[in-house]
Amino acid sequence: MQLIHSLSDNLVFHRTDPHGMTVCVEKKLHYRSENAASAVARLNNADGQAHITLD
Repeated sequence: MQLIHSLSDNLVFHRTDPHGMTVCVEKKLHYRSENAASAVARLNNADGQAHITLD
């Protein structure tokens, strides 16, 4: 858990039921080129599973 905390920009815990928690992690990514950023944007829009936003 310490590794996840040290690598993330934002870490939020939500209790989902009496037996577990959901963890939401955010990490701001910086791309070396506009082409790489565009490729990630296409991946994000392809199936909705990769929740990546570009600033």
